[in-house]
Amino acid sequence: MKELILTKTSNSAVNGTKPVFIDIELHKQIKELKEETGLPITTIVNTFLRYGIDNVEIKDGE
Repeated sequence: MKELILTKTSNSAVNGTKPVFIDIELHKQIKELKEETGLPITTIVNTFLRYGIDNVEIKDGE
């Protein structure tokens, strides 16, 4: 599977947002990524979601 890469930056534009609820532990990990990269939380979450949507495989359930 392809790697997900975050590039450190001090400036990142956002074109509008909608609220999404996530688990507390995931939020903590995203905040840690924010501190390490300097990226806004929105940019990090959007990057993860884009990666997931681009790489999802849907299978029939049993």
